[in-house]
Amino acid sequence: MAVKRKREVIPRRSTVGRKALEAHEDERSVIAESRGLPFEDWALRNLKIRDENGTLVPFLLRDTQRKFNAILDEEMEKQGYVRMIVLKARKEGISSVIQGRALRDVIERPGWRAGVMAHEDASCAAIFDRARTMAANLPEGMKRTARKWNRKEISYKPPHDSGLEVNVAKGRGGWARGSDKHFVHLSEVGFWPMLRGESRAQGQFVAVANAVPRVPGTVVVLESTANGAGSEFHRLWKNAVDGKMSWRAVFFAWFDFALYRLPGKVPADVPSVPEWEKEEPQLRALGCDEEQLAWRRWKIAGDCAGDLDTFHQEYPSTPEEAFLATGTPVFRLSLIQERHMELERHERCHPTVRWSFGARGIPVQDGTGPLRLYRREDLDRKDCERFVVTADPAGSGASAPDPTKGDPGCAYVWDRRHNEQIAELHGYLEPEEFARQLFFLGALFAQPLIVCEAGPWGAHVISALQRLQYPRIYFREQFTDGMLMARTNYLQYGWVTSAQSKPQMIASLQQLWSEKAITIRSLECIQEHITFVKNGIRREAQSGCHDDRVIACAIYAMWSLQHPYVVPVRPFVKRVETCGMILEEMLKRGEGAGNARFRLW
Repeated sequence: MAVKRKREVIPRRSTVGRKALEAHEDERSVIAESRGLPFEDWALRNLKIRDENGTLVPFLLRDTQRKFNAILDEEMEKQGYVRMIVLKARKEGISSVIQGRALRDVIERPGWRAGVMAHEDASCAAIFDRARTMAANLPEGMKRTARKWNRKEISYKPPHDSGLEVNVAKGRGGWARGSDKHFVHLSEVGFWPMLRGESRAQGQFVAVANAVPRVPGTVVVLESTANGAGSEFHRLWKNAVDGKMSWRAVFFAWFDFALYRLPGKVPADVPSVPEWEKEEPQLRALGCDEEQLAWRRWKIAGDCAGDLDTFHQEYPSTPEEAFLATGTPVFRLSLIQERHMELERHERCHPTVRWSFGARGIPVQDGTGPLRLYRREDLDRKDCERFVVTADPAGSGASAPDPTKGDPGCAYVWDRRHNEQIAELHGYLEPEEFARQLFFLGALFAQPLIVCEAGPWGAHVISALQRLQYPRIYFREQFTDGMLMARTNYLQYGWVTSAQSKPQMIASLQQLWSEKAITIRSLECIQEHITFVKNGIRREAQSGCHDDRVIACAIYAMWSLQHPYVVPVRPFVKRVETCGMILEEMLKRGEGAGNARFRLW
């Protein structure tokens, strides 16, 4: 008997499933057509943004955006992934390029996750609205089926399963520690707030660096306008520029943006201020034309309210100017900036040599030594009055668990004739070692007076100098408490920096700066001046920065104003007894009898 075979039932796809598959296939075909296009052409074909008038227009890259896009392509071609730090002026369109490239990767790459992090909610919303506008106005065949579409996230359904999310900088990692990302945009890192005295940028940077794998196609971009030297963004920028980290540093000046120009003549209501025009020769050397310089003058007079420092802050011409012009430094910004640029140029041409003292106090060249000599000359004991040493001992010794958590010790040798730095001693040294170095430093300059700050660490240094029998240590006369007739005086060694004396010291240093009566030779000292800022009524170093060099300078400033240098009277004629003999002696030396520039001893 023949066995009846059962009819094979082939399951049929539902209408909904079939349509979804067809839609997915259509998406793949449209996306595949433009997959190989350069981003500039892809953006013009597929993306739309809102222009200055709020009109929806195709995303046509401008000059600055083209340069930035070319640098991204260059990095991707060279090493397969991008790690970049961008310092820029305001409103140059860098964020739009980053968001456009992130959206393209999310659309084309299955499972690709992108993230944006900014310093505040408003900035996050502005950046993410730009990305949502681009995603909402994609060509019909390129739009994928969304799983989430809200103010914080855009994600697409499987099988593509990719997405873009945004967050505010929080804590020590935020979403960067929760999942892997492939494209990360960290915006305005220079403005990220502090948390328990530590920059959130520091924790986020470490989290992001470990959350994004170094595989082909991954991108991490930190972009920001500058917000003062000494910040975490400034530290990362310097490390990238100096080659201490494998990230590319990119800077865009205000004149790189094509729209920042004023065709025709400068408006009649724009004043001609010599201070504004002083920088124009340097700007012409950087490539600025007359239309750009006209726009600059117009911008300073209008939106910057006539303040040149405000223009430098918002529209820098160089990275150095960007970091110098921001923040709230205590000292006059234009003078600090001018001196900083001079020392930068000098350091590039003539790097300062480091020294260390040998066992017998003889200076020996050492690449990591604590001593820097800015001027050498032959001296004798009579020259000791020309010099003075001011010292701010270390806040933690070299043997501490982490000596870099405190301030290093610093001492300067000053030529009193011109208020000029001629030597610097700086490093994390124990009090005994710091005193030994001070002793050798004094011996190198004819044993001048040492003005050492008298604090908990300074008392150890002064005691060690006394044991070494250094002959000239600063002291002041004090009186015991009690009735006037019963008081007795005594000597107290060291300079006292207190809540009362510190404002006077800083004011004295400001006075020397404003009078251009001080010459700073140390580039690091100038950098500490930049990061010495106003914090309410206090004057102190920015968080994460040091102020030991500034305090050593402030000690000298106040001491020098209290003890002005008097040029020693030196005869240029022999001792004579009569006026006729004086004139005769002068005539023998070829000097006219009408010359009254002589003194009698």
